[in-house]
Amino acid sequence: MEKCNHQISEEESSFQPSKLGTREHWDEAYERELANFEQSGGGDIGECWFGEDTAERVADFVAALPGISIDDSPLLEVGTGNGHLLLCLAELGLRRLTGSDYSPSAVELARRVAEARGVSADVVSWVTDDVLDSSLPPHSFQVIVDKGTFDAVSLSDDRLSACSRYAASVARLLQQRPDAYLVITSCNWTQEELLDKFAVAGLVFHSAVCYPTFTFGGHSGSKVVTVALTSSQFVKR
Repeated sequence: MEKCNHQISEEESSFQPSKLGTREHWDEAYERELANFEQSGGGDIGECWFGEDTAERVADFVAALPGISIDDSPLLEVGTGNGHLLLCLAELGLRRLTGSDYSPSAVELARRVAEARGVSADVVSWVTDDVLDSSLPPHSFQVIVDKGTFDAVSLSDDRLSACSRYAASVARLLQQRPDAYLVITSCNWTQEELLDKFAVAGLVFHSAVCYPTFTFGGHSGSKVVTVALTSSQFVKR
């Protein structure tokens, strides 16, 4: 499938460690969002990263990937936050969904949001798990989705090591089949940079979402990139 031209990104060397790359930040953020959810009577589910339009685009893209079965494709979202993307996927009929996050407050928020939206535990389950040191069984998921988590990982103090560990971890969790995918959405990395980051784990380009583009300084791109990667061992050369 054709690759899309995506957003203009800074060089990796210009990235500086940020509080967005720390567990403490996200624990505090989701403790606050959980409290807001309770105080609002379930009306305030917290921030939707990249906006609802992007979440819906990603969900539609995932559901349309070759080989995806609505009833029988186990899917994991790493860094699920409030679980909004998984609820979008559930609305499309997908049923074997799992949301993971290293913040217990995020997992509790996602669970309560799902309950408030009438999405049962038979459709989506929630687990506290750190993708960099995952305790989930290997080769358990046909699809892994990430909407901003790799961006946060790349802002940690030890980002080079963390990014490598992330790539190895998601490759370990993916099922070994030609229609297994990592679908990653980023606002920090270009499509080409993401392909380079995950090549070391044997993951290569499959397809991408084409977002509206803008032009700045003679270059064209988009603010967000979503790319699907699959195992290189199943790609015909």
